[in-house]
Amino acid sequence: MSIVRVKSDVACSVYDEDTDTRYALTPGMEFDSGDPLVRKFGWAFQIDAEADVRRQRRTSVEMATAEPGEKRNR
Repeated sequence: MSIVRVKSDVACSVYDEDTDTRYALTPGMEFDSGDPLVRKFGWAFQIDAEADVRRQRRTSVEMATAEPGEKRNR
């Protein structure tokens, strides 16, 4: 089976009535796609391919100030 992750905008707890257990879901947590939690709470998960596309779309931003100890050329 494939790996899925908790979506970056999801930070919550869910209650599984079948096992009478509460689970904390934090962004980036990995689960197997066949996990019962993934089937019950599919809205909270994304496949890795979606996460990779998001990472690629991000652009880097140049820092306006140097880090402590960093020397910059003018």
